[in-house]
Amino acid sequence: MKLKCKAADFRVSELLDERYLSEHGPHQLYLVRKRKLTTDEAARVLAREAEVPHRSVRMAGLKDKQAVTLQYMSIEGGRQIRYEDDFLSIEPIGRAAEPYSSQHSFGNAFEITVRDLSSREVATARAAIPPLRKLGLPNYFDDQRFGNLRHDQGWVGLELMRGRFEHALGTLICAPSPHDDARLADKKHAFERAWGDWSACLRIARRSGEHQGVFEALVESPQDFAAALQRVPLRIRLIHLYAWQSHLWNRAVSGWIARRRECEPLALDSVDGPLWCWGRAWPEGADAQTSFRLPGQGLEDVQAPLQRQLFEDALAEHRLVGSQFRIDGLKGFQPKGEDRTLVLLPRKLRAKPPSPDNLHPARYCLRLTFELPRAAYATLVVKRLFASEAPHPAEGRRPSAQRQKWKARTNRRSE
Repeated sequence: MKLKCKAADFRVSELLDERYLSEHGPHQLYLVRKRKLTTDEAARVLAREAEVPHRSVRMAGLKDKQAVTLQYMSIEGGRQIRYEDDFLSIEPIGRAAEPYSSQHSFGNAFEITVRDLSSREVATARAAIPPLRKLGLPNYFDDQRFGNLRHDQGWVGLELMRGRFEHALGTLICAPSPHDDARLADKKHAFERAWGDWSACLRIARRSGEHQGVFEALVESPQDFAAALQRVPLRIRLIHLYAWQSHLWNRAVSGWIARRRECEPLALDSVDGPLWCWGRAWPEGADAQTSFRLPGQGLEDVQAPLQRQLFEDALAEHRLVGSQFRIDGLKGFQPKGEDRTLVLLPRKLRAKPPSPDNLHPARYCLRLTFELPRAAYATLVVKRLFASEAPHPAEGRRPSAQRQKWKARTNRRSE
C-alpha cells in the first residue's frame, strides 16, 4: 500500500460554513488552491499580492504540502487580488464580518488514491467499509502530529517535565535528523561541538541567523536554561508539548481498547508504535463514552477513574507519575486539557471500483472519498481500511541508533 505517489493522489477540500459570508464586512475571503506548497508559503503569496503583513492572513488550519488542497483564507484591508501560477491560485469569493477561523469550517472532504495494492488488499479494504461507516474508529492523532519522531528528536516535552532543560534545549538545537541536508547537519554539529561555550555558540548563531536569542540568554546567565528555552519560538515549543500530550492520549485510548478482547481489535500502524482499533464491534462502554479527556496539568482535570488510571499507566512507561505531568519553571507553558471526541465517524465514505495502477505494474489502485470533521486525520481512515488482525502492539517507536548515540553524549556531558 502506498500513499501520495503523486500530489494529485491526495486531494483535500475545506468545507466552508456558508453562514460565515455576509454582503458587507471588513474581511475579504479567498479561495486558495495549491499543490507542492505549504499553507504558509501560499499565505505569504496572498499577503504579498494584497500588500498586507503576513500576520494579517487568517485561516482554519494547515494543509499538506504533498497534496492538492483547497482552503480558505481571509485578510482585513489590503487590495483585492486574483493570482494564478503553476502551483497556486487565489480568488476572492466574498466578504465577512470577522476573520476566518476553524469555527467557520465543517471539516474537510478527501479524495485519496491508494496505490500498489494486491487483489487481497483491495478486498480487505472494500469489506472494511460497512463496519467503518457504522462504528467508526478511535480518533487517534496520526503520524503528522509526531514530526519529532520523524526527525528523531524523541519527546522534548517529556524531558521538560523531567526538569532536564539543558537536554531539551540541546535536542531542539543539536539533535541530528535523518532528513537533514548537509548544510543543516553541519550547523547542528557545530552547535554540538561548541555546546557549553556559549560565546562560541552565539557566534555560530549570528552567522547562521538562527537561535541568536537563545545563546544571548546563555551568555548572560550560563546556567539559566529556562530563560534560554523562553527564547525558543513559542510555536516550536508548543509543537513538542502537543506531540507529547497527544502521545499519551493515543497510548491511553489504545490501552483501553487492548483490555476489551470482545471487540476483535486490529492494530493500526503508527510512527509511535501500533495502536489498537476495534474491528466489527465496539469495546464495552464505547457507545456511551463520547469523549476521552486530553490531559491537562498534573492530570488534575481527568475525572473519570479509568481514564486517569490509563494515563498513569502510560506515564509509568516513561517513569513518571500523574502529578509530574506538568512543566515547572517555564513561564506560561503548561499542558491544557480538553475533551477530545473518542469515535471518529467518516461521512460519505465510498470506494470506487479498483483499477490497474499505471505506476506499479500488475498491481491495483483504489480511490476513496469521504469527509471528516476538523482535527481528524484522513490517513487513519486509510490505515483502518487496510488493517488486519495482528499480535498485541509492541511498545512505541524505538529511538534510532543515531539519536541513541547523541543522547549518550549529552547525558555524559551533563553528569
